[in-house]
Amino acid sequence: GKTLRRSHDAQADVKALHLVSAFATQERLIMGQEATAEKSNEITAIPVPLERLASKGALGGALVTIDDMG
Repeated sequence: GKTLRRSHDAQADVKALHLVSAFATQERLIMGQEATAEKSNEITAIPVPLERLASKGALGGALVTIDDMG
């Protein structure tokens, strides 16, 4: 998960955007992203992009890994 720099607006009370991404390493391509709440746990957001990719057949035969936070 990453927090997008400068995606907040203190004057409008808009918090920074937090994203969890599904990344294809060899292709260097982001295959999907899911926005998360500011203080939420990445573990709760990880299944959403994985299920979305699996339902489209994008994970057939692929090895899926998660960083140590997951």
